[in-house]
Amino acid sequence: MQTLKTWANVSSISRSRQGKTTQSILGNLDLAFATIHSTVGTGKYWSDGWGIPEDVRRLLDVHSKRMGKVRAGSLYTNEETLPSIQWKSQKRVAMGKRSVLVQDGSFATPINDGTLPPESRTARFQLLSPELAIPGSPRPAWVHLSGTGDQGYGMRRDVGALLLQQGVSSIVLESAYYGTRRPKRQTAGKLRRVSDMLSLGNATIEETLLMLRWLRAAGFWPLGICGFSMGGVNAVLAAACCREFPVGVVTLCAPYSAVPVYLEGALARACDWRALQRDLGPASSTSTPGAISSYAARRAAEERMAQILTVTDLRRVPPPPVPAATILLQADDDAYVPTDSPEVLAGAWATAEKPEIRRVNGGHVWAFLAQRRAFAQAIIDASDSLSGRFAQPPLSHVQTRPSWPDRLTANRLHN
Repeated sequence: MQTLKTWANVSSISRSRQGKTTQSILGNLDLAFATIHSTVGTGKYWSDGWGIPEDVRRLLDVHSKRMGKVRAGSLYTNEETLPSIQWKSQKRVAMGKRSVLVQDGSFATPINDGTLPPESRTARFQLLSPELAIPGSPRPAWVHLSGTGDQGYGMRRDVGALLLQQGVSSIVLESAYYGTRRPKRQTAGKLRRVSDMLSLGNATIEETLLMLRWLRAAGFWPLGICGFSMGGVNAVLAAACCREFPVGVVTLCAPYSAVPVYLEGALARACDWRALQRDLGPASSTSTPGAISSYAARRAAEERMAQILTVTDLRRVPPPPVPAATILLQADDDAYVPTDSPEVLAGAWATAEKPEIRRVNGGHVWAFLAQRRAFAQAIIDASDSLSGRFAQPPLSHVQTRPSWPDRLTANRLHN
């Protein structure tokens, strides 16, 4: 495939030097955005505290089963299960010399343990694909996962449009708790409880595995998962569970763990620490009055948060299935996530081959706005790496044909 745009390979900035990024204009943009994000209109994250204790315990237990050296697979479905997709609107769009098909679909989430609110129990996505496929040619497809607060399909669909120029299809998955799946009491993309974040991640991982299985059954190959920020974390976590066939992974500005993001990064100022302190109850209070007591309560809340978020530590899960088809992009002046996260992960994953690390200019917000071509190019390169290493896996284990929006579309995509 062709190159969309060159990218600059510049020196890394270690976590110990992260404080210096605030001297950068683009690093300051991150801090300003986080401040505005937490004070204007929609309030802060975790305004209702930690969540129902039983839900927290159940979700931590589920996530913990994905930790370790063995790929867990799906914890809610077997490897023969395909989603029963309800297809809705369908558009054919001219894009350069290509005719492109954009289709909306939905299916019942596999999360059936009561940890998702009713509004989030229908998974929704958009499929972007070339309307006509060249017989015998690879038909790569990637599942795009959303970053924190990324409602709708906008940025990810823009990346998908760039990929379509090279014949790469996309599934853009709407996260639980966002967009049309947002609970009624939730304001915009601000999760009300810490347990909501655990629930969102759990649903994203399981729904991604179902989407990959559906794509494979529909004849797409090679396959991959990509995401920005939190979407990148969930992409790595989903890939760590995938044991049915090899998948590529591409992340942009993804931390090695959510712990430093919420305790040290710019997003820490968008958290409602007072609500979390209150919800801890007497355990967060001390007999010492004044500033020391307030400090102790904040520390107790931070320690609890760090304990919960250990299940997001990507060093504790199996490495990506194909390190050579794994590309980690990181912005130089990112004030949201540790800027040496790719190096931390590459060092922790005990594999003979290591993921490729690419550097892009700017901070977290700037990367979201301006580095879409670099992101798309990395996805194309990872697809090429997969195609060069693996033959298309057989479909013998698939017991059910995937559901398609109509017979005409199925014929066009399979011919």
